[in-house]
Amino acid sequence: MEISFCQSFVQVVCILVHLLSSQAFTSQHIAGHREELASDILVLPFLNCGTFRERILEANLWWSSGGTRSLLHRDADNAINCLLNGTKDWVLVDPSYEDLIPIAKENVDAYGGFSLLNPDSVNLERFPSFQQVPWWYANMSAGDCLFLPYGYWHQVRSHGSKNLAVSVLFSRLQEVDLKECDEAAPEFIALSKSQMVFHYDGFGDQTMGNTDPFELKDMLLEVCQENGAVRQLELHQMMLAGYNELDGLDIQPADRDVEINKEIIEQLMAVLDQSNSGEVSCDVIKSLTLDTLTVLADVIDHDPANTESYEYARYDASDIKNALPVISLPRGSPNIIIANLPFAKWRQVLCALKYM
Repeated sequence: MEISFCQSFVQVVCILVHLLSSQAFTSQHIAGHREELASDILVLPFLNCGTFRERILEANLWWSSGGTRSLLHRDADNAINCLLNGTKDWVLVDPSYEDLIPIAKENVDAYGGFSLLNPDSVNLERFPSFQQVPWWYANMSAGDCLFLPYGYWHQVRSHGSKNLAVSVLFSRLQEVDLKECDEAAPEFIALSKSQMVFHYDGFGDQTMGNTDPFELKDMLLEVCQENGAVRQLELHQMMLAGYNELDGLDIQPADRDVEINKEIIEQLMAVLDQSNSGEVSCDVIKSLTLDTLTVLADVIDHDPANTESYEYARYDASDIKNALPVISLPRGSPNIIIANLPFAKWRQVLCALKYM
């Protein structure tokens, strides 16, 4: 059983009941964080200077009892994964080959995502193009660190009775200023002393997976410079476009439902337009603080699973229908009573839903 803490034990209790009663479970994830844990985590020296120092987004502690494995998937942000105990095996696939990967359909375009492959038994009859995909293997032992670029496809297996790893996520940077790094002596510092963007005190809504506030500021500034100011109309167009000129890749657009968009835009303008003039100048956009930007990021990319109301995200019938192919039932199978699916099959479905 594998548990992911985003620096926290906030939702651990119910999963720990299963962990303590059975070591047979293989993959569960929990989102949250606590500042108390950050003082025990050291940040690698290269992240402590220049542009990198200002763009650390969040951190995760990965804990498992061994024998765990993930789906083949990709993550939205750059990450440094450092192993503290046990071993990990990585299968890595360059994103330039993702046209050959059977990717699960999602409701929106996003940096993250997961494949429909069963990592324990890849069905090349069903997905013949995947046999053309080159891949790389990496093995980690305690003390090793691995850099994982954003969007890089990977599948991970963890081994050892006490497998423990830390990943530090940072922005999708296109340009960096490293002059300061040449002058400063490299040193490790505690995560608690870093300029990490997203923090959580153990109460209220969490922020795991929220939009990068720095990219959000770049997008708002670009919209403002193109139109002379930011108004509700420009915000609506920005949300529907859902693009990022920094690297030309699609990002997750807002829900296209008119009423939902209207509500989100009104919340954004309430934060941005303090003078109630109906528009926001480019100077105001340039002066936005990180605290304000994180509030805006939460408005745009608010995840119900991060709230106190839901321990897990809720899914409608279409989400479940899209996830069911992951269970790879034999062709020609008779009608199946979902409730009778073995637990291993349900784990695959639930793991698939996690990445939706």
